[in-house]
Amino acid sequence: MKFSLIVFAYFITCISCKKTTEPITVPIDSVAERDISLAYVNSVSETNQFEIIVTDSAANFLLDTIVSTNTMHYLKVHSNATLFNITTIDLQESTGFKSVQTFYQVNPIEWKINQQFNIGFSDSTSEASRVDGELFYRNLPPGSHAGNFQYGDGYSASYDGINKTITVGYKATLPYNSYILFPTPGLCKIYQTSKVKDTIDLTVMDAAVAKLFKKAMAVKTGLVTVTGYIKKDDNSSAVRLWTPPFNPTLPTYDFMYPASGIAQYRVQYIAIDNSQNSHYTELFGDAIPDSINFIDNSWYSVINSDINDFKISFSNSKPSVYSLDFVVNKLYWGIYLPTGKNALKGTREIVDLSKSIRLKGQDFSSIQYNRIGIQNGDDLNYSDYYNFVFDKNAYGKNKFSVYMSY
Repeated sequence: MKFSLIVFAYFITCISCKKTTEPITVPIDSVAERDISLAYVNSVSETNQFEIIVTDSAANFLLDTIVSTNTMHYLKVHSNATLFNITTIDLQESTGFKSVQTFYQVNPIEWKINQQFNIGFSDSTSEASRVDGELFYRNLPPGSHAGNFQYGDGYSASYDGINKTITVGYKATLPYNSYILFPTPGLCKIYQTSKVKDTIDLTVMDAAVAKLFKKAMAVKTGLVTVTGYIKKDDNSSAVRLWTPPFNPTLPTYDFMYPASGIAQYRVQYIAIDNSQNSHYTELFGDAIPDSINFIDNSWYSVINSDINDFKISFSNSKPSVYSLDFVVNKLYWGIYLPTGKNALKGTREIVDLSKSIRLKGQDFSSIQYNRIGIQNGDDLNYSDYYNFVFDKNAYGKNKFSVYMSY
């Protein structure tokens, strides 16, 4: 029937123009069927549903549907393109807060979208399997006193100055790797217990060493967390080695850690510069390097922050991905882009959210540019970065050796 209409239209055209050229038809099956697959995790929705929109490079809607969270969905779109703009809309029904993410020109194959970066280090044990335990430390080293020790990832600690003991409360699965550190004498002890309540003798302790990074920028305040792994590539062997104090000041070292007994290290460093900007760098490896770098404004320059005429330039240090954050009413929208896409003539160039199922009719006239975010993981390019972060098998595995954000 469609072919007949085309021939009829052609016949009328030929009569009007009195030419005898052959008609040109475009077969319907010339439009390819493309497969995409993804899951959306860590949702704020009380109904466990999210909206997914797929648009092409011209912002044409190829798919707009609402599906369940935490489920891998295998979807099909009809397009000759191989890369698509993927938008997810997560709605918190009780508050009306909407979290929107748009990934520009990607090809999701079994992605788990919206993972927290540290999914590679997450504790997979359930709350039900954890015990409320207590550790009793006795024979404390000379010079120890209240407030001058760290106690791993325990949730509470009390110092008994009369009996020279420390009681630490923890919540974890057994066996549990405990840790205690006394910075002033430079002594520490790792102890594994399989008891809900256990006593630890500190007569014999191990040496702890201090570490001061060479930093790529001036740091006003540093918040450092260090986790050690007693066994290589074994998350269950994790032990917290350093936790930042509540009112941090920069001492002559950034942190202390055991001189031996640790196979791998994870260092998380939040740096506050002299302009009160925060920078985050995470290191993971068999050894702790001597220097640490941060993403700062030397990496980029925002030429124009107008939402309808955004432009940015990058230095020779190009990150894996950058994001533009926009806000309006109760909506937060992050658009994630490769460094090659350094200009944006309005968000509708990627997707028109006012056409979406959940946001149809919403007024976007007052939407404002909020901030820029920059992420770099092991110098991966844009597509490889997301294939790594959103890998369906990433749980407990996707550890960057160097990750930086700003």
